[in-house]
Amino acid sequence: MVSNKVRPIKGILRRYALCGTFLSLMILCCAAAMALPANDNFANSQILSGASGSISNSNVGATKEPGEPNHSQNAGGHSLWYQWTAPVSGAFAFDTSGSNFDTVLAVYTGSAVNSLTMIGYNDDNGVSGSTSRLVFRAVAGVTYEVAVDGFNGVVGSVDLAWNLVPPPANDDFASARAISGAAGAVTGDNEAANAEAGEPNHAGAAAGRSVWYRWTAPASGAIAFGTQGSDFDTVLAVYTGASVNSLTSIASNNDEGRFKTSFLMFNAVAGTTYSIAVDTTFLSSPGNIVLTWGAPPANDNFASAQVIHGTSGQASGNNVCATLETGEPSHVTPFPSGRSVWYRWTATRSGTIAFSTAYSDFDSIIAVYNGATAATMTYVGGDDDSGPNKSGWVAFNAVAGTTYSISVDGYDGPAGNIQLTWIQGGSDFGKDGQPDMVIYNSTLNQVAIMHVVSSAFSSYQVIKTLPVGWTVAGVGDFNGDGHPDVVLQNLSTRQVSIGFFNGSTITNYVQVKVLPVNWQVAGVGDFDGDGQPDLILQNPVNHQVSIGLMNGSTLLKYQYLKTIPAAWRVAGVGDFNVDGQLDLLLQNPTNHQVAIGWVSGGKVTTYQYLKTLPIGWQVTGIGDYDADGQPDLVLTNATTRQVSIGFVSGAVLTNYWQVRTLPANWQAVGPR
Repeated sequence: MVSNKVRPIKGILRRYALCGTFLSLMILCCAAAMALPANDNFANSQILSGASGSISNSNVGATKEPGEPNHSQNAGGHSLWYQWTAPVSGAFAFDTSGSNFDTVLAVYTGSAVNSLTMIGYNDDNGVSGSTSRLVFRAVAGVTYEVAVDGFNGVVGSVDLAWNLVPPPANDDFASARAISGAAGAVTGDNEAANAEAGEPNHAGAAAGRSVWYRWTAPASGAIAFGTQGSDFDTVLAVYTGASVNSLTSIASNNDEGRFKTSFLMFNAVAGTTYSIAVDTTFLSSPGNIVLTWGAPPANDNFASAQVIHGTSGQASGNNVCATLETGEPSHVTPFPSGRSVWYRWTATRSGTIAFSTAYSDFDSIIAVYNGATAATMTYVGGDDDSGPNKSGWVAFNAVAGTTYSISVDGYDGPAGNIQLTWIQGGSDFGKDGQPDMVIYNSTLNQVAIMHVVSSAFSSYQVIKTLPVGWTVAGVGDFNGDGHPDVVLQNLSTRQVSIGFFNGSTITNYVQVKVLPVNWQVAGVGDFDGDGQPDLILQNPVNHQVSIGLMNGSTLLKYQYLKTIPAAWRVAGVGDFNVDGQLDLLLQNPTNHQVAIGWVSGGKVTTYQYLKTLPIGWQVTGIGDYDADGQPDLVLTNATTRQVSIGFVSGAVLTNYWQVRTLPANWQAVGPR
């Protein structure tokens, strides 16, 4: 008879036995799941055959052998091996585009894993993301060893495909692709290209993947060729001659800049035929080619800078075939300049001006100098990426009558279409050379910037919540840092302050003055020509208008300007006749009329009717929104919250353009 005390012990033993069996099964299952792939080792490479094909397997559980090289210069850790004998000579592509992980790919010759000869390698092919593609020239009958691994040891399903790649039509010198015209661009590739017997080394690099173009100069003069936009490390060379083994070198270039594309220029002779070779410095790195050519732009050199005018405006151009002058400095960046073009601007009045390349289509830089020659010019300021879209933005305090030279270049060589914009007066919150709008929420007491691009709404940016009772009265750069600051006033206490803006927020306030009874700020502008913004003050009781002359944030004195007709109010200031003096913009809220008070010699000399606005609309700001050098009107309908721009040419309001319907409780209040 078994004791009751023994039965529990036997039950425990049975449970332990069952657990042991389960654990053993788990270990066996894990071991089976982690079994090494059959082609884990070099000696057990999976055999591939034919001119094309594909195969799928996995590198889960694969290892890296002692002495095995790092494939594509990456440590990897889970490699698979394949062996393939070329059935014919030619360019063959191997790729892993169907794989579900970040692969690396390498091809070798050799009989031992620790003594292989590299043929080529690739990590990310740039087309299908993180998978790999390698094109190399195979020789019939030669056996190649192909390794696939995971970048930094990642694993997954491997899809390996291979095929014969036909060479490009312009692979050989004799079949060069014809290009024509004084300027142009063509695309192509050199993926399956090959060097010919007797072909020279291009730009000092051994020829290996060259393709050829042929161009006959339509006229004599400087011509530039470049490969910017190509996706590999190019070399570029130009020759004359009738056969590949007897060419005369005209010009060549390997690396123009940090991005490894090429650029060269030479003096072409009308009617002469030139052969252009594009190649790569590494046999493992062919790719897509962009070849451009053209004469340098008219403003390529400092001495031939394009003249621009006005306190605001825009200029278009390009630096695609621009060059670097002898002795030209590196603009802003430590990398050599290479594609600079020049603009020249003379200040008609003193004050902060901002220049921007925000709407250029490449990574641009900008620099400003003064001085009469390239050899004697003095650096004023410059920038690389302060503006949007990797653009340059520079602001400085211009002096009336001084001429400034502005250089626009690509960051370490890139080129493209240039859009240069500039604005003087301090309303460019977005660093794009265009005026923005200031909006205010009377319920939340918030101030925001409504960014405007080419007269269209771009985005909102809340910059501050004001103390209760305060509102925005104007905009101007009062501390000379290039950023517009905000003039604030409290109509109850008659206090006026400046909120200093640092590019993203109002950082601090400085009290300017407690104004006399009934006076208030109506706008901001430099009326005395000292380069610093002043305050335009009005008294709605006696209709007087005065200027509060400023030195930074200090109000020095008042200067009477005019007593305007009853019922009229100052809506802002702007140089409407482009004579270098600010004029008053007046509006009558009763009959909705808008007029200009022309200012000359510090006095309002005459009035000119401009427009009768639709009922419900009023002027709430002034700025040059179409970059024609003349101020336009910001118009607001307080009931519908619509904001529009009234474009002004001379003293004529030509048309309206709706910008935005503001969110509830918001209204436009500047710039003015």
